[in-house]
Amino acid sequence: DGQDEALYPEPNDPWKSRIPDFENVDLTRFPKYKDATPTTFVVGPGETLYIPFGMWHTAKSLEPTISIAFDLLNGHNFPLFMKDVWAFKKRGGGVAKALAATGYAAIAGTACRIGDAVGVKRGAHHN
Repeated sequence: DGQDEALYPEPNDPWKSRIPDFENVDLTRFPKYKDATPTTFVVGPGETLYIPFGMWHTAKSLEPTISIAFDLLNGHNFPLFMKDVWAFKKRGGGVAKALAATGYAAIAGTACRIGDAVGVKRGAHHN
């Protein structure tokens, strides 16, 4: 979304911001944050929120909550996902872990593409 610089990603973990509290941002430490365009809203019971791949976001529960989050991958965002898996695993365990994780993800991605090509249906089973 073009706001990465204003959100101060961690150098070694670009999925996380160095800003500790987005409700009270210290603009002397993080002056570029003033250029960010935050959007705030409340997701109600039974509602769904879709956050596109790569979109910066944070969440705060206003009361005890159960939430479910999952990633949706497709041909458009899969290469970016693979790049992130490589970087994340390499930081956390070195090249061997990164090779293993990206190799597994590449095989899984290929299997899904082949399944799509031959009409395999995934998800809920219907009788």
